[in-house]
Amino acid sequence: MTDVKFKRLKDAVLYPTLLQDNTIDISIHRCPKRIVSEMQRIFGSELDMDKMYMIPLFRKTKANLVGIGADVEAEKDAQLEAFFVEAKRFTAILQQRGAWADYTDPASGFPVLSERGASTYPDVLGAQMLLKMDVMAANCCSILSHPQFGTKVYPCTMFAVVDHPQTILEALKEVYPELEHANLVETS
Repeated sequence: MTDVKFKRLKDAVLYPTLLQDNTIDISIHRCPKRIVSEMQRIFGSELDMDKMYMIPLFRKTKANLVGIGADVEAEKDAQLEAFFVEAKRFTAILQQRGAWADYTDPASGFPVLSERGASTYPDVLGAQMLLKMDVMAANCCSILSHPQFGTKVYPCTMFAVVDHPQTILEALKEVYPELEHANLVETS
């Protein structure tokens, strides 16, 4: 993927990167100024939002998650469990380094490690805002259409407050060794 393709992602510090045989897509973004107040309602106002980063992660699924049924629910549960294992490891690494880190439950939108705030984080709308992904309306839900995975995708998000995004990338490299050669976007 070329940098030109991602120029419209002005808050990205690590462009979308496919991992694990193209079954995971991950990136790092500065928290956009326009959603700072919403992030404070989710995580609390004591965090330094100028140092807040969002790490959206998309897991390719076998089942089309637009559907319903036991196979779809089983896949959602398996994806949630796998994400929680990875997110728990990522946040523990950052916390050991003195940083604040958390992740939201994709099923509820509530923070997993922090006290529940007055609002929830919508992973699908976050993907639309941060990565300009297409979103479709289906009954009462918003359905994400990933550029590579289509609607066979399980969106999740992790968050961190750090002085420099390199700290996040180093922690991600411990969880996802395939990121070994990844570099942050050079900013002018």
